[in-house]
Amino acid sequence: MRKRKRRRIRNRRKRKRKRKRKRRRKSRKESKRRRRRRRRRCVREVRLKLEKEREVEKMAVTVVEVVVDGNSDYT
Repeated sequence: MRKRKRRRIRNRRKRKRKRKRKRRRKSRKESKRRRRRRRRRCVREVRLKLEKEREVEKMAVTVVEVVVDGNSDYT
Protein backbone atom coordinates (compact mmCIF):
# COMPACT_ATOMS: atom_id res chain seq x y z
CA MET A 1 0.00 0.00 0.00
CA ARG A 2 2.69 2.45 0.93
CA LYS A 3 4.60 1.97 -2.33
CA ARG A 4 1.45 2.51 -4.36
CA LYS A 5 0.71 5.75 -2.52
CA ARG A 6 4.19 7.04 -3.24
CA ARG A 7 3.79 6.34 -6.93
CA ARG A 8 0.49 8.17 -7.02
CA ILE A 9 2.05 11.22 -5.40
CA ARG A 10 4.91 11.20 -7.90
CA ASN A 11 2.46 11.04 -10.78
CA ARG A 12 0.56 14.02 -9.37
CA ARG A 13 3.78 16.03 -9.21
CA LYS A 14 4.58 15.19 -12.81
CA ARG A 15 1.11 16.28 -13.89
CA LYS A 16 1.51 19.59 -12.09
CA ARG A 17 4.82 20.23 -13.83
CA LYS A 18 3.32 19.48 -17.23
CA ARG A 19 0.41 21.83 -16.56
CA LYS A 20 2.76 24.61 -15.50
CA ARG A 21 4.83 24.22 -18.67
CA LYS A 22 1.72 24.45 -20.86
CA ARG A 23 0.52 27.54 -19.01
CA ARG A 24 3.88 29.22 -19.48
CA ARG A 25 3.81 28.64 -23.23
CA LYS A 26 0.28 30.00 -23.49
CA SER A 27 1.08 33.09 -21.45
CA ARG A 28 4.12 33.86 -23.61
CA LYS A 29 2.07 33.66 -26.80
CA GLU A 30 -0.63 35.89 -25.32
CA SER A 31 1.91 38.48 -24.20
CA LYS A 32 3.39 38.62 -27.72
CA ARG A 33 -0.07 39.15 -29.23
CA ARG A 34 -0.85 41.88 -26.70
CA ARG A 35 2.41 43.67 -27.48
CA ARG A 36 1.57 43.74 -31.18
CA ARG A 37 -1.92 45.08 -30.47
CA ARG A 38 -0.52 47.75 -28.15
CA ARG A 39 1.88 48.93 -30.84
CA ARG A 40 -0.96 49.25 -33.34
CA ARG A 41 -3.07 51.17 -30.84
CA CYS A 42 -0.16 53.47 -30.02
CA VAL A 43 0.35 54.27 -33.69
CA ARG A 44 -3.33 55.11 -34.11
CA GLU A 45 -3.38 57.28 -30.98
CA VAL A 46 -0.24 59.15 -32.00
CA ARG A 47 -1.70 59.87 -35.44
CA LEU A 48 -4.94 61.15 -33.91
CA LYS A 49 -3.03 63.37 -31.47
CA LEU A 50 -0.90 64.82 -34.29
CA GLU A 51 -4.01 65.53 -36.37
CA LYS A 52 -5.73 67.24 -33.42
CA GLU A 53 -2.63 69.34 -32.69
CA ARG A 54 -2.43 70.43 -36.34
CA GLU A 55 -6.10 71.42 -36.31
CA VAL A 56 -5.60 73.36 -33.08
CA GLU A 57 -2.57 75.13 -34.57
CA LYS A 58 -4.60 76.07 -37.67
CA MET A 59 -7.41 77.41 -35.49
CA ALA A 60 -4.91 79.38 -33.39
CA VAL A 61 -3.32 80.89 -36.49
CA THR A 62 -6.68 81.93 -37.95
CA VAL A 63 -7.81 83.40 -34.62
CA VAL A 64 -4.62 85.42 -34.28
CA GLU A 65 -5.00 86.73 -37.83
CA VAL A 66 -8.62 87.70 -37.19
CA VAL A 67 -7.74 89.47 -33.94
CA VAL A 68 -4.91 91.39 -35.63
CA ASP A 69 -7.23 92.42 -38.47
CA GLY A 70 -9.84 93.49 -35.92
CA ASN A 71 -7.30 95.63 -34.07
CA SER A 72 -6.17 97.27 -37.30
CA ASP A 73 -9.81 98.09 -38.11
CA TYR A 74 -10.30 99.72 -34.70
CA THR A 75 -7.18 101.88 -34.97
